[in-house]
Amino acid sequence: MSKTLILKKSKKFLSLDKSLEKIKICEEVQAVFVIDPTKIHLTEIKIAKNSSLHLLYFCNRIFEKNWNVNTKIFLKDNAQSNITQIYFGTKNTSINFEVFLNGKNSVSNIYAVYFADKSQNCDFQIANNFIGQGNEGEVLIKGIVCDQAKVKVDGQIKISKKAHETKAMLIENSLMLNETAEITHLPVLRINTNDVRASHAASITRLNEEDLFYLKSRGLKENLSKQLLIDAFLSTTFTKDKTFERYFCKINKKVLEKFENNSII
Repeated sequence: MSKTLILKKSKKFLSLDKSLEKIKICEEVQAVFVIDPTKIHLTEIKIAKNSSLHLLYFCNRIFEKNWNVNTKIFLKDNAQSNITQIYFGTKNTSINFEVFLNGKNSVSNIYAVYFADKSQNCDFQIANNFIGQGNEGEVLIKGIVCDQAKVKVDGQIKISKKAHETKAMLIENSLMLNETAEITHLPVLRINTNDVRASHAASITRLNEEDLFYLKSRGLKENLSKQLLIDAFLSTTFTKDKTFERYFCKINKKVLEKFENNSII
């Protein structure tokens, strides 16, 4: 049987059992969790009225096995979900993550960061499903691709017939560091009603030579200049939720480790 945590009081940075699969957050509760998704495999989170969740997915170690995340989050009226996901590499990474805004006046923000190198394969399917009225949210996915890595990003915003007054945004940005890497973006808007504000965008870019020249003209070496630019590119996403400020240095350290182990950079 799957193990369920029922949270009746507000908790911050609570230690979670490795066998945990489901979380139920009761009304008027604020929850903050940090989860290593290679150890804890959450499949379902339910957030009741007037409650909030701040969740950080972060693996602070080398993990050589395949990494699969398959999670659904359900929001009631006036609920809030802020999810930050950090994926810095396993051999194969498969992410299927969906949020369903069933109630009214709820918020769902999803911030995902990845760094794929060597022969890693990453497949991201991340969606905000707007079902109730007056909800809002954004999906922001940013990542680095280099070596022979292959990445597919399938971000989606789905707005149902009854989801009037929805405000939604989807942004996918990737930075390619060499010609042998592969990246595919599939940003999708599915809108089945009027009276909504929704937008989506996707981009594949390279390091800006003018920015590199500027930093080198200030006495910085080329490798350090590249590191600063890539760190700045990623940090605009993983620093969105200030709840996890204590983890920002650890995430930056993982970015640095990627530099030190990569011959292209």
